Amino acid sequence: MPDFDEFERTVRTAFIGKGTAKLSAVALELSRIPDENRIKMAKNKSSSELLAFLKRADVALRLNFKNPEVAEFTTSDDNRVGKDLVEINSGRDVELKSGDAMTDGNCGVKLIAWAIGCSENSLVDVMNRRAEQRRNGILFDSWTPQVVQKHKNETMNLLAYLFSESISVGQKALGKLDHFCRSVAIGRTKETEIKTTFGQVKGKEKPLMLKFDWDLGVTVYDKAFTENDVITCVESGRTSDRAQIKLVGSVSSRSMRIYPNFKNSYTDPKTGRKIAAENWVQTPCFQIWVK
Repeated sequence: MPDFDEFERTVRTAFIGKGTAKLSAVALELSRIPDENRIKMAKNKSSSELLAFLKRADVALRLNFKNPEVAEFTTSDDNRVGKDLVEINSGRDVELKSGDAMTDGNCGVKLIAWAIGCSENSLVDVMNRRAEQRRNGILFDSWTPQVVQKHKNETMNLLAYLFSESISVGQKALGKLDHFCRSVAIGRTKETEIKTTFGQVKGKEKPLMLKFDWDLGVTVYDKAFTENDVITCVESGRTSDRAQIKLVGSVSSRSMRIYPNFKNSYTDPKTGRKIAAENWVQTPCFQIWVK
């Protein structure tokens, strides 16, 4: 299964600093990723082919800035505070994606509660505390797979109820939710930057949105709602497999889906026992998909 996060994290390190030696080292690191874990465009590619791609990407990235030859980048491994890249001289944030079929944000439980106007305690209880219940039930061998599955289904039902109570079908996204939708669609996905720009007439320059392209290196993409879009809820509640909210722009027809995710497995620090992510036991969050 492709590991998009590993590929993106590895590639972005190629742009920190300058010189062919750095690009060569990253190309070698990429070549060591098992083929089944690579993204589609990088499969069956040699180290030399990957190096050529990184060179194209490096040039294409720098051409987006006023002085390409002196453009300099930094990054942070902490997804809660940093962008994929920041150009030091201009201060502009850069979002790097592996392609179109990628989620546009992973947002924390408290941020979603703020955006949709839901009780923070209620959402934390459904997402976080119930994940802890599943984890403990499995660790102490008191929960069978059937019990875990039933608990997961109940979690989705509770979440669907909170969603439907917070925003109903046909309701316009106003205030915080409208701001949240527009922010994530232009690449602002961190809780701090979303909340601090709420109510501002003009905020910080929007992030540069780039996606990998084998032939061109990177290309600019845009998923923003238009200024005159009226963003409206068209779905809120339970589908066959999950709870979600779907919103659509009246002019652009741009759509956004907000749905839960428990993206990591859990390893007990005392026993070393590992519980698979499919049991929804760790890192509760919400994925955002803009199309």
